[in-house]
Amino acid sequence: KSTGVILNKLFAKAISVAKRVRTETRIAESAVSVSFAAVELARKIFRRLDRTRVLVMGSGEMAELAARNLVAQGAEDLRIAGRNQARVDALARDYAGHAVSRDAFLAELIEADIVICSTGADHYLLEADQMAEVARRRKGRPLFLIDLAVPRNIDPRVNDIEDIFLYNIDD
Repeated sequence: KSTGVILNKLFAKAISVAKRVRTETRIAESAVSVSFAAVELARKIFRRLDRTRVLVMGSGEMAELAARNLVAQGAEDLRIAGRNQARVDALARDYAGHAVSRDAFLAELIEADIVICSTGADHYLLEADQMAEVARRRKGRPLFLIDLAVPRNIDPRVNDIEDIFLYNIDD
């Protein structure tokens, strides 16, 4: 009883219009989160995620959403790496993935097909020089990197390396 007749009618009309917009437009068919959009991009590139090895860098909310969406889209070979090993272990357990230790990180980059990076770091975690070495060791196999972090976690110069394709939150 904190609103009167006019506000009650206004709220009812707003809800009615919102329902009509959702029903008559394609607004609900678009990505509902950045993590979902990243997984959709990966699915467009590979069509089937069950044949790919995916490395999620990070263990926060965005990384967890990415892991959840990856599994929902059929990813079966999920690797999770991050600074907080206890959180990484929990995410790996929750999403039937594999926790990656810091010592095994480089090997995972060499074997991955897709890397989704979403950490709270305020600097590049993947530098161009490091990724050039990864590309050399991959022997021509393409690697798709998706950087969801702000500020960026992947050096933009990585996109200049042959067989490495970098997408970021703007893409």
